[in-house]
Amino acid sequence: MATDLRASASLVLAGLVADGTTEIDRIYHIDRGYERIEEKLVQLGAEIKRIVAKGRRSSDKPVS
Repeated sequence: MATDLRASASLVLAGLVADGTTEIDRIYHIDRGYERIEEKLVQLGAEIKRIVAKGRRSSDKPVS
């Protein structure tokens, strides 16, 4: 679970070097600090994608 901007970025980087699949919740923190981070990492060769959970918007904020 991403709790702030720096922790979010650290979790993404850790997930990129880890074996298997990594899922990170509450990514709205990273969206506030890094514009289109997943697109930039893909351009560098990362295998990363954003999955919108059912009942959530792409910003990962609860639906009203």
